[in-house]
Amino acid sequence: MKFKVLILLLWVIFIFTLVVAQGAAPQFIVEGSTTYERNRIIRLEQSLNFTQEPMPEGWETTIWPQDQFEKYVRDHNTPTGIAFTFLGLDHTYINEYFLIWANDQQVRFVLAHEAGHMICECHSEDKADAIARVLTGEDRPPLER
Repeated sequence: MKFKVLILLLWVIFIFTLVVAQGAAPQFIVEGSTTYERNRIIRLEQSLNFTQEPMPEGWETTIWPQDQFEKYVRDHNTPTGIAFTFLGLDHTYINEYFLIWANDQQVRFVLAHEAGHMICECHSEDKADAIARVLTGEDRPPLER
């Protein structure tokens, strides 16, 4: 009887070790704007193909109202009207106005592009676009309104 209990206990420890060793999946957090836009961002992020490029762990995205986004961009001399990412913090800021007029393909590519910056850990627009093409399986869509 003691032998059976010992085997059972070892089996439980083995299964527990396997489950814990798997680790948690990377998190993607979205804040700001409306529930619709937050859910849209989550849905589009989940459609990206992170099998060839690893998803940044703990990626956070904040949707800022246009006036707040433009003030930050102006005050910090950041050359964008759509989105930017802080490398090292893995935090992306998106202009809410862009989400209003952009279609899903455009928003999806922008998310992939920003993930590209985090994956290459660089400011290169070309490298971020190349990674975005891998993540989306598409070329960059026109982003002008």
